[in-house]
Amino acid sequence: PYVVFCLFAFLVLSISTLLIEKIAKNPIIPIQLFKYPAFNIGCLTLFAIGSIAFSSVNVAVEYMGSGLLYDRFLIGKMLSIYGFTLGIGTLLASIIMKKISPVILSLFGLVLLIISLFLNNLLTIQSGLEEIFWLLFLRGFALGISIGPITASALSSLIEPVNSGLSA
Repeated sequence: PYVVFCLFAFLVLSISTLLIEKIAKNPIIPIQLFKYPAFNIGCLTLFAIGSIAFSSVNVAVEYMGSGLLYDRFLIGKMLSIYGFTLGIGTLLASIIMKKISPVILSLFGLVLLIISLFLNNLLTIQSGLEEIFWLLFLRGFALGISIGPITASALSSLIEPVNSGLSA
């Protein structure tokens, strides 16, 4: 029931936001931007990646705390790996995007993310810190590699419309 309620609240609040933004004199996000398919795909992809990122951190904390009975300090140290590699992946993506198409780089990051999610199936109650370390390392790196290029692709699809005065 809680998940269904949250889904319902999300839908109601999203629709309300769109209606308010549509009639607002100075909207935060101009609704006209959603006429462009590449922008929509980028937004939906970033939403999905954000959902994966937040839920996987929550699952990792629950797994290490409730399943493996690690103390909170150790869990925090392990999750710092996730954040560190996310930052490193983002820095590398910003450098590599100058040489490789953002679409190719984001697809590479998404493939790594999917692999890291499938590797969750290998974790058991007997899994050690090293296995969890490499899983969090890969997932953080994959998110870092993919988020920047996806954002760049979505925003670059708006360059032509913005230059033409958003008249389309």
